[in-house]
Amino acid sequence: MGTCQNCHRDTSCLHQNPVSSKEMYFLIGFIVFVSQIGYALFYSQIDSHTIGRISLIAAIAISIVLIPLVVMYILFDKQYLSLFFGCHQKKERSYHIKEFYLPLCARCTGIFIGIYVSILIFLIDFQVLWILLLMVPLLIDGVIQRFSNYESKNIIRLFTGLLFAPGFVVLYGLMNYYIHFGFTEIAKAIVSVL
Repeated sequence: MGTCQNCHRDTSCLHQNPVSSKEMYFLIGFIVFVSQIGYALFYSQIDSHTIGRISLIAAIAISIVLIPLVVMYILFDKQYLSLFFGCHQKKERSYHIKEFYLPLCARCTGIFIGIYVSILIFLIDFQVLWILLLMVPLLIDGVIQRFSNYESKNIIRLFTGLLFAPGFVVLYGLMNYYIHFGFTEIAKAIVSVL
């Protein structure tokens, strides 16, 4: 396998091993199904004021989704994990062990680890504002790097990814909660008319 012109990897990447549209639809369906099943199981126990519980369900759902994506990468060399994160997979921005490059860049690796750490964070009481403010360093680092000559180091990318993950999970959880809430209310309205 030659070096990819897009990400400069000598190993498999999304560019050299693309995901088919059928695989993409299956992946999206799987993510939506797993995300919504948690809210379906615990819907009667949560409301919009229990952001901690909503976020915990989201963190567990994302964690469940990530496990088969890692397995698919290891067993079948499928890049679903990179696709899930929208990772560019640039070789120079990825950690490696000898000649083996991780399937995610340093920032996405930080987010990946941070999602699992988020489960522990959401088991304790937290202030949503502080969690959302943890997203700011990644945004600042990314924007400065994008629009200037500044090139951040992988350790900074990893750290900002770790900080970003809990806020991402909170927003993802709220989005899924309100999607589930909306469909539940629509279903109740339809049943009441019938």
